[in-house]
Amino acid sequence: MKAIFKDIVDFKEEIGRYIAFGIGVGIITLPAILSLFGKQS
Repeated sequence: MKAIFKDIVDFKEEIGRYIAFGIGVGIITLPAILSLFGKQS
């Protein structure tokens, strides 16, 4: 039972890391994407 609980905790930590990474990438790339669309229109 403890092993299953540990797997869930590890899984949650991994999800959190992916979300944090996604937000970080989004913050970096969003201005570039917006300026790209701004130049086109």
